[in-house]
Amino acid sequence: MPSTTDALIVLYVNTTDIIQYSNSQKPQVLSCVYLADNQGDIDPADKTEFTTKLSGNSQIAWVGAVMNMAVDLLDYVLINDITNISGGIPIQKRPKQNGSGDTHIDAFITGNKPPSGSITSYTLNFSVFVGGQEHVYSIDPQLKMR
Repeated sequence: MPSTTDALIVLYVNTTDIIQYSNSQKPQVLSCVYLADNQGDIDPADKTEFTTKLSGNSQIAWVGAVMNMAVDLLDYVLINDITNISGGIPIQKRPKQNGSGDTHIDAFITGNKPPSGSITSYTLNFSVFVGGQEHVYSIDPQLKMR
Protein backbone atom coordinates (compact mmCIF):
# COMPACT_ATOMS: atom_id res chain seq x y z
CA MET A 1 0.00 0.00 0.00
CA PRO A 2 1.28 3.52 -0.77
CA SER A 3 2.78 5.60 2.04
CA THR A 4 0.18 8.35 1.52
CA THR A 5 -3.58 8.29 1.09
CA ASP A 6 -3.39 11.37 -1.12
CA ALA A 7 -3.58 10.60 -4.84
CA LEU A 8 -1.55 12.19 -7.61
CA ILE A 9 -2.94 11.24 -11.02
CA VAL A 10 -0.67 12.06 -13.96
CA LEU A 11 -1.91 12.16 -17.54
CA TYR A 12 1.02 11.61 -19.91
CA VAL A 13 0.28 12.61 -23.51
CA ASN A 14 2.12 11.77 -26.73
CA THR A 15 1.79 15.33 -28.03
CA THR A 16 3.28 14.50 -31.42
CA ASP A 17 0.65 11.85 -32.23
CA ILE A 18 -2.50 13.07 -30.49
CA ILE A 19 -2.85 16.31 -32.48
CA GLN A 20 -3.77 14.39 -35.63
CA TYR A 21 -7.00 13.23 -33.95
CA SER A 22 -10.16 15.00 -32.89
CA ASN A 23 -11.70 14.45 -29.47
CA SER A 24 -14.46 12.34 -31.09
CA GLN A 25 -11.88 9.74 -32.17
CA LYS A 26 -11.72 8.16 -28.68
CA PRO A 27 -9.78 4.94 -29.50
CA GLN A 28 -7.06 6.97 -31.22
CA VAL A 29 -6.99 9.61 -28.46
CA LEU A 30 -6.70 6.86 -25.83
CA SER A 31 -3.80 5.30 -27.74
CA CYS A 32 -1.88 8.58 -27.23
CA VAL A 33 -2.32 8.86 -23.46
CA TYR A 34 -0.97 7.01 -20.45
CA LEU A 35 -2.44 7.45 -16.96
CA ALA A 36 -0.42 6.78 -13.84
CA ASP A 37 -0.85 7.48 -10.15
CA ASN A 38 1.03 7.18 -6.87
CA GLN A 39 -1.43 4.58 -5.55
CA GLY A 40 0.11 1.65 -7.43
CA ASP A 41 -2.52 1.56 -10.17
CA ILE A 42 -1.24 0.82 -13.66
CA ASP A 43 -2.59 1.86 -17.05
CA PRO A 44 -4.73 -1.12 -18.17
CA ALA A 45 -4.64 -2.68 -21.62
CA ASP A 46 -8.20 -1.36 -22.06
CA LYS A 47 -7.60 2.32 -21.39
CA THR A 48 -11.32 2.93 -20.84
CA GLU A 49 -10.93 1.02 -17.56
CA PHE A 50 -8.31 3.17 -15.78
CA THR A 51 -9.21 3.39 -12.10
CA THR A 52 -7.38 5.09 -9.24
CA LYS A 53 -7.97 3.47 -5.87
CA LEU A 54 -8.44 5.88 -2.96
CA SER A 55 -8.21 5.49 0.81
CA GLY A 56 -9.84 7.40 3.63
CA ASN A 57 -10.13 11.13 3.19
CA SER A 58 -7.84 11.37 0.18
CA GLN A 59 -6.76 14.63 -1.37
CA ILE A 60 -6.60 14.23 -5.15
CA ALA A 61 -4.56 16.12 -7.75
CA TRP A 62 -4.62 15.72 -11.52
CA VAL A 63 -1.69 17.00 -13.57
CA GLY A 64 -0.76 16.73 -17.25
CA ALA A 65 2.67 15.91 -18.68
CA VAL A 66 4.30 15.48 -22.08
CA MET A 67 5.17 11.82 -22.62
CA ASN A 68 8.45 12.51 -24.45
CA MET A 69 9.73 15.77 -23.00
CA ALA A 70 13.23 15.31 -24.48
CA VAL A 71 11.81 15.58 -28.01
CA ASP A 72 8.85 17.92 -27.47
CA LEU A 73 10.50 20.65 -25.39
CA LEU A 74 7.97 23.39 -26.19
CA ASP A 75 4.81 21.24 -25.89
CA TYR A 76 2.75 21.12 -22.73
CA VAL A 77 -0.43 19.60 -21.32
CA LEU A 78 -2.89 21.33 -18.99
CA ILE A 79 -5.72 19.70 -17.07
CA ASN A 80 -8.68 22.04 -17.66
CA ASP A 81 -11.43 20.50 -15.56
CA ILE A 82 -12.98 17.44 -14.01
CA THR A 83 -16.65 17.16 -15.02
CA ASN A 84 -19.56 14.73 -15.14
CA ILE A 85 -18.71 13.43 -11.69
CA SER A 86 -21.16 10.67 -10.80
CA GLY A 87 -21.16 7.71 -8.48
CA GLY A 88 -20.57 6.76 -4.88
CA ILE A 89 -17.54 8.90 -3.96
CA PRO A 90 -18.43 12.51 -3.18
CA ILE A 91 -15.56 14.67 -4.41
CA GLN A 92 -15.32 18.42 -4.48
CA LYS A 93 -12.93 20.41 -6.63
CA ARG A 94 -10.90 23.14 -4.99
CA PRO A 95 -11.31 26.56 -6.61
CA LYS A 96 -8.35 27.33 -8.88
CA GLN A 97 -7.65 30.55 -7.00
CA ASN A 98 -6.97 28.45 -3.86
CA GLY A 99 -3.67 27.08 -5.08
CA SER A 100 -3.71 25.13 -8.31
CA GLY A 101 -4.17 28.02 -10.71
CA ASP A 102 -4.42 26.84 -14.31
CA THR A 103 -1.80 24.10 -14.14
CA HIS A 104 -3.80 21.28 -12.57
CA ILE A 105 -6.97 20.37 -10.65
CA ASP A 106 -7.16 19.66 -6.91
CA ALA A 107 -10.07 17.93 -5.19
CA PHE A 108 -10.92 16.10 -1.98
CA ILE A 109 -13.41 13.55 -0.68
CA THR A 110 -16.22 15.20 1.26
CA GLY A 111 -18.24 13.82 4.15
CA ASN A 112 -17.80 10.37 5.65
CA LYS A 113 -15.58 7.77 4.02
CA PRO A 114 -17.58 6.02 1.29
CA PRO A 115 -17.89 2.22 1.55
CA SER A 116 -15.12 0.08 0.10
CA GLY A 117 -15.76 -0.65 -3.56
CA SER A 118 -17.63 2.61 -4.21
CA ILE A 119 -16.91 3.88 -7.72
CA THR A 120 -17.12 7.35 -9.23
CA SER A 121 -16.84 8.08 -12.93
CA TYR A 122 -15.65 11.43 -14.22
CA THR A 123 -14.50 13.18 -17.35
CA LEU A 124 -10.95 14.52 -17.42
CA ASN A 125 -10.82 17.53 -19.77
CA PHE A 126 -7.36 18.56 -20.97
CA SER A 127 -5.58 20.71 -23.51
CA VAL A 128 -2.49 19.84 -25.51
CA PHE A 129 -0.37 22.75 -26.75
CA VAL A 130 1.85 22.05 -29.75
CA GLY A 131 3.45 24.77 -31.85
CA GLY A 132 1.40 27.41 -30.08
CA GLN A 133 -1.88 25.71 -31.03
CA GLU A 134 -4.33 24.38 -28.44
CA HIS A 135 -6.03 21.00 -28.99
CA VAL A 136 -8.81 20.02 -26.54
CA TYR A 137 -9.58 16.43 -25.49
CA SER A 138 -11.31 14.42 -22.78
CA ILE A 139 -11.15 10.91 -21.37
CA ASP A 140 -13.33 9.09 -18.80
CA PRO A 141 -11.44 7.37 -15.96
CA GLN A 142 -12.77 6.30 -12.54
CA LEU A 143 -12.06 6.53 -8.82
CA LYS A 144 -12.66 3.57 -6.50
CA MET A 145 -12.52 3.30 -2.70
CA ARG A 146 -10.16 0.64 -1.29
